[in-house]
Amino acid sequence: MTTLYPWQNVYLAAVLETDNSRLVQRIAEARNAIEGRMTELEQDHLGTIEERAAIADALNGLKILRKERIDG
Repeated sequence: MTTLYPWQNVYLAAVLETDNSRLVQRIAEARNAIEGRMTELEQDHLGTIEERAAIADALNGLKILRKERIDG
């Protein structure tokens, strides 16, 4: 799978993690990477509509992943 944005690599690591004992950490790392990018976007008014949509989708995906695999 090709990623367009650096934060997507960390997001994909969380999504593809098969070990539930490591999943909490992977989700946290992905959220941190995404939130860091969001801070950059807010400060510099950079990014594209597509990246902002991808960020929203990724955050929603992490929320669902946590709910289904960790919170049960």
